[in-house]
Formats: sequence, structure tokens, C-alpha cells
Amino acid sequence: MRVKRLNPKDSAEIQKWEDFVLKNGYMWHSSSWIDIIKNSYGFEDIYLYVEDSGGNIVSVLPLFHVKAPFFKDELVSLPHVEAAGVVKVDYFDHYEKFLIENVKFKQLTLYQFNEKIKNFPHNNIHAVFILDLPKTEEELVSLFKKKEKASFKRIFNRELRIDTGCSEKNIQRFLRLMKLKMKEFGTPWHIDKFFYNLFEVFDERITLAICSYENKDVGVGVVLVYGDTMYELYLTVPNEFRKTKSGSTLEYYFTKMAMDLKLERYSFGRSPKGSGPYEHKKRFKANEYPLNIYSFDFDEGELKPRVKPFIGQKYRWASKIVKMVPTPILNIFSGSVRKWIY
Repeated sequence: MRVKRLNPKDSAEIQKWEDFVLKNGYMWHSSSWIDIIKNSYGFEDIYLYVEDSGGNIVSVLPLFHVKAPFFKDELVSLPHVEAAGVVKVDYFDHYEKFLIENVKFKQLTLYQFNEKIKNFPHNNIHAVFILDLPKTEEELVSLFKKKEKASFKRIFNRELRIDTGCSEKNIQRFLRLMKLKMKEFGTPWHIDKFFYNLFEVFDERITLAICSYENKDVGVGVVLVYGDTMYELYLTVPNEFRKTKSGSTLEYYFTKMAMDLKLERYSFGRSPKGSGPYEHKKRFKANEYPLNIYSFDFDEGELKPRVKPFIGQKYRWASKIVKMVPTPILNIFSGSVRKWIY
């Protein structure tokens, strides 16, 4: 067994990585994130895998080196995505040895999906919900509340309209609603380039849908198909439009689309335990998977585990400030700040 670093310019090696991830990992482990994150923020990709004597990949660990003088020197799996971490955690020791001997860094953070790494202490404030898609539309509709079901009918009588497509106009509509919602959360948003890279790299796998009511955009969602699963990347409804039930309408629209595509699962994404979004996803009877955050300091030639607070736990005070800053001003510096927040 040996650890190797993925060469993103080697198409045969990339194909081996993708074949393994499709069978054993999740969309977040895809090598496509190299192009999106690296081209958006300039972080160095260090995608590692363990290869057996027959040349087969048996484990992967995608990483980015987030580094700035006197500020950050951290390996992360992965920044700005839902989760990633090690696929096949039995091989963690191989990666640990390789990193200590070959990479200079001060900290290591793993947003580890599902699998636990030994008995290391970790932060488990988040969970990921993945629904095994029902076989019939009747079963799907039964997962929604009565008021939400009524909103579906508004699609068919065109009271609620859904537009799809990743045109320049639709991307701008998406960005406007997304930034409005992020300000409500008190969270800086990505630079526009991050989203344009996302739509370009995943191309035909991605669907952007905008829900409008009385000629006004009231909700937007972005989903991505990878393997047998549809992943909900963004589903955004600003507070002033919540009464339209456009969020539930888009969830129905996307889950029905996933069924029509003969997919097996629908991922609702991660949410903090006990939060409103967490309870909302839980009632769909979706499978709940842990998202365990592992943190290590590299000190005296070894990795020393510690419990690290999630960014939302650590900087709640900053959210209050962001909410008060006018949007035009936020547009100027938001992307530069978000680069370091994940």
C-alpha cells in the first residue's frame, strides 16, 4: 500500500479517482471541486489516495491547503463544501504518515461524512439528511404537510411559476436572492466567480430553478446529480417570501425530478442539530448521517487532536454585524471575507 497525490492533469488518474468515488464516496469527494475551489480562491489542491499493489484505489482523502501569512496554515477536507473527509477510514494512518513526512502545515481539519476516525474527539453539531426516494408520486406527496401540498397545485395553475436553466439572466436572479438570504443569516457570501465556476464545471449535471409569484422571484434552488443521488446545493427563500411556500414547492419539484430520472436518493444537505432546517428535514423520514468535524494541530512531529468549534458557533457576534451592514457595502468585501470562512 502506498499514498499517492492525484495529478489533476492526468485524465486516466482522474478517471480512476472518479470511478472509486462513484462507488464508495459522495459528490463532495469528486475531483471536480479542484477546478471550482482552486480557480475561485487559489488554494492548493492536495488530493491523496491509497493505492494497493495492483494499482487499485482503495481510499481517498481530498484536501486543500488554505494558507495566508500569519493567519492560516491549514489542510482542509474540504473548504466551502458540505462534507468530505476520508473514504475508508481504516487507511487514515497512511495519510497521517504521508502528511507528516511530505507536507508543511500547522493544522488539519476534516469535515468527515458518516465514518468516524478511530476514537478521536470531534465536533458533531451537524447532521446530513438523505432520503431514499419513494417509488410513486403518491408516496412522495404524502411526505409533505397539507399546506405544502396546496402550494404544489399553484404550479399547475401557473400562480407559482418555475423557470429552469443556467442562463446568465437566471444566474443573476439566483445571486440576488441568495445574497439577500445570506444577509438575513448574517453570513458573507462567495464571490460571483465561485458560482460561475460551479455551474460551468458541473454543466449538464446541475439544475437551477427559480420560483416566481406575481412576477416577482420568491425562491431559488440548485441541485446537482452525481451517481444515483440528487444533491440539494442551495434552496433559498428570503423571509419576506416565506408565506408563498416556494421552498416546499421547489423541494417537491426537485424530488419529483429525481424520481423521474430514476435516481435512488435525494440529499437535503447538512443542518445544525435542533435547528429549524434540521427539524424540517427530519420529518421527511430521511436517513440521518453524522457530520463529524475532526481537528488536529501538527506539533512536534505528530498530529494532536482537539475539538474545534464550528464557524457558526465561534463567530455568532460577527453575524450580528453583517446583518447591519448595507448590501452595497457587503458586495465590496463579502467575497474576500468568505474566502476564509468555511
